Amino acid sequence: MLREPSFGLCILSFFFFFFWYPFLGISRVDERLMRRTIVQIEEVATDLFNTLYNYGARKIALFGVPPYGCAPAMIAMHGTNGSSCVDFINKAVQIFNAKLILLVDELNNNLRDAKFIYVNYYQISSTVRTGFKVTNTSCCVVGKIAAVSICSPFTTPCQNRSDYMYWDTLHTTEAANMMIAARSYSAQFPSDTYPIDICRLAQLK
Repeated sequence: MLREPSFGLCILSFFFFFFWYPFLGISRVDERLMRRTIVQIEEVATDLFNTLYNYGARKIALFGVPPYGCAPAMIAMHGTNGSSCVDFINKAVQIFNAKLILLVDELNNNLRDAKFIYVNYYQISSTVRTGFKVTNTSCCVVGKIAAVSICSPFTTPCQNRSDYMYWDTLHTTEAANMMIAARSYSAQFPSDTYPIDICRLAQLK
């Protein structure tokens, strides 16, 4: 058994995207189906956190899901209908993230010798996004199909990488990740993390 390790988890983004993948080619998603899918993701995530606890984890940061609807891949696939992002995807993300906050309270109440926190990845990423010159396209070349997220091999990425929010059409650049990580560790605003940030979590005895 590990002795009170700290875990920072970004894996929830993968869970959300994995369960959401069947809907990626659909322009509109039924509200009831969307909410049922979100409940499924929540159940899988809860099992994960309980498993980590059983393996000895006592300090765990739950990173919420970023605004996937603003990713160039999603915009290329769905369009924005006059908005800056794909609103129905971001709505689903926000519903899921709201449930994560409730889950943090539940886990902290049920597992008294552990401490769980929520990192508001959505809000942090959204505000970080405003500081970049290019947010609607990727730094690297992704080929003729813009909805394909990975970079094409044997191509040269952009030279001014610090100006770009996205490295490929789904994943953020190092510059963006550094800013997101800094605010996750030491919250700039009270709503960046709940109930405390990672810095204070690490200091708990």
